[in-house]
Amino acid sequence: MDQLKASIGDTYLYLQAFLEMGPDVRTGEEWLAFLPGFREKLAELAFELDAELVPIGEQTAEREALELERIEETRREGERKIREILDNLIENYFTLDFDFRFTDVNSQALAYLGKQAEDLLGKSIWEVYPASKGTYVEENYLRVLETGEPIHFELRSLSVQRWADVHVYRTGEGLAVFFSEITERKAAE
Repeated sequence: MDQLKASIGDTYLYLQAFLEMGPDVRTGEEWLAFLPGFREKLAELAFELDAELVPIGEQTAEREALELERIEETRREGERKIREILDNLIENYFTLDFDFRFTDVNSQALAYLGKQAEDLLGKSIWEVYPASKGTYVEENYLRVLETGEPIHFELRSLSVQRWADVHVYRTGEGLAVFFSEITERKAAE
């Protein structure tokens, strides 16, 4: 159990070290370079969680149940810490699966979009924003999925009446979209 808590702490420190690099270093490309190491840490943590679930010796069902409860609580605490860090990123971000369904969105993106998580998660971006279907937004997302090459573009969102600087990257699960508001800059141009 102590080793498991240490692993969760290591994973948290790894993510925190990345965030301490500063907002100008934390662009989408650095995030994607960071992700493999972070995923490796999470995989190690999952392996240790599995190892903790193997009963040792002649434990009673009650003791096993208590141990499983402690392990689950430790896992939830680790997830909470990671979610807290992701929610505190300076940039807005969301992820889409290969069917363009929202799989994750941070609180900054929710505020920018004027949505609640339940309005987006599990739903297709084209269902939530039908006016974007068939536009250069869809073309860019498809291009990133097909080529694996990141893309950068500016977008004037009609739904929120703001401009955004958008970076899109392919991930193992679909797309990662990072964006920041540039409305003031566009107004000055």
